[in-house]
Amino acid sequence: MHIGVLGSLTVERAADRRLWMPSANQRRLLSVLALDAGHVVSADRLCEILELSSGALRTTVSRLRVSIGKEHLQTFAPGYVLSATTDIADFDRLVIEARAADPEETVGLADLALLLWRGEVLDEFRDEFWAVPEVARLDELRASLIELRAASLLSSGRPEQAISDLSAHIVRHPLRERPRVVVMQSLAATGRTTEALRVFQDFRRHLVDETGTEPSDTIRSVERSIASGSAGPLVPTTLPAQRTSFIGRTDLVAQVGTLLGEHRLVTLVGPGGVGKTRLAIETARQLTQVFPGGVFFADLTRVSAGVEVAAEVLRSMKAPVRVGQGDDEAIAGYLSHHSVLLVVDNCEHVVERVAEVIDDLLVATPNTCVLSTSRELLRLRGECLVRVPPLAVDGARSSGSRLFTERALSMDGTLVAGGSEPECIPEIVRRLDGIPLAIELAAAQTATLSVSE
Repeated sequence: MHIGVLGSLTVERAADRRLWMPSANQRRLLSVLALDAGHVVSADRLCEILELSSGALRTTVSRLRVSIGKEHLQTFAPGYVLSATTDIADFDRLVIEARAADPEETVGLADLALLLWRGEVLDEFRDEFWAVPEVARLDELRASLIELRAASLLSSGRPEQAISDLSAHIVRHPLRERPRVVVMQSLAATGRTTEALRVFQDFRRHLVDETGTEPSDTIRSVERSIASGSAGPLVPTTLPAQRTSFIGRTDLVAQVGTLLGEHRLVTLVGPGGVGKTRLAIETARQLTQVFPGGVFFADLTRVSAGVEVAAEVLRSMKAPVRVGQGDDEAIAGYLSHHSVLLVVDNCEHVVERVAEVIDDLLVATPNTCVLSTSRELLRLRGECLVRVPPLAVDGARSSGSRLFTERALSMDGTLVAGGSEPECIPEIVRRLDGIPLAIELAAAQTATLSVSE
């Protein structure tokens, strides 16, 4: 059973069967239980909310069970538990995923989350005392998600869409600062500096008139950078967001960055799990301002055949495609007008087709550089090879030991906090040959095992 409260109350027992309950008390009871689906809600609290005696509550519960099925509403001391999925839980999950995703994925996840809203949350009961805290939480979460989505549009090279999508949002929330910041940055990114500064002036005037306060240092710093011309256009990028810190290999990142200044094609080569992808992402991230046309990331992991390579590269750039235009032609057409760094990851299983695509675009687009990762060379003229070594494993301060320690601490800070446990770590990473993926998988085991175990 699925309960919807992001709008008027809906109850679905199956994909094609929607229930309606004429009793306001049953709808109120179900709404209260839906807010804590899967958890016990005490009978005393339900009596308070519904303004019923214990006996009247039992009668209401009994009638609700007839409507939705007794298996979905069970008695557990000191109250009742609703067994159902809810749109609130779906929304919360999608928000968490959107916050952790890269900009392009964030936009898609945000769209899915916002589609769950059919109106005002807890529409019929939103002003009742028990509903007000959850209404406030969800309304704030929705507003923040709209702003995160717009910021992700800006980060992925779509400032005009970010401006358009935030127009109505700013009207509804005139005192919120973040949407103003995103609009200012988006206008600056499209060269409309005067309009960007006017957004700040209008916001400051409104804030002073309504609240008697001044804008924060954050939006003031954005205004100053735009006014001074130091903000510059935002570089579009589809580099994936990273959830963990980057440990070691600082010198190697700098080396690869230098090589990309001297060679248009650099390939990172090494065995699986040695950290080629992470090294490529970190290097590309530090070069975003070097390539004003964008830094794009094409992950070929999901590509199963060579014919799909060009389509995946094109998708990573979000380049426009004319009717009847082939993927290779569309890539060359876009890159011929932009200075771009293209990261092509996991090439080994389609290496021949990857080599063809990259060779063609390097010939056709003089301002494009490519950073590829593979277990084998592309074997193209001008290709610069960088063999990615394992992490250092000698001693407790080696990069391998630091990686294990940090990942283990994220599982349980007490496991490596003291005693003789840390002495085992250099031996662990040595036996794992300094392979980052193997070290991270081993560190994850500290959730259930001690380091020595």
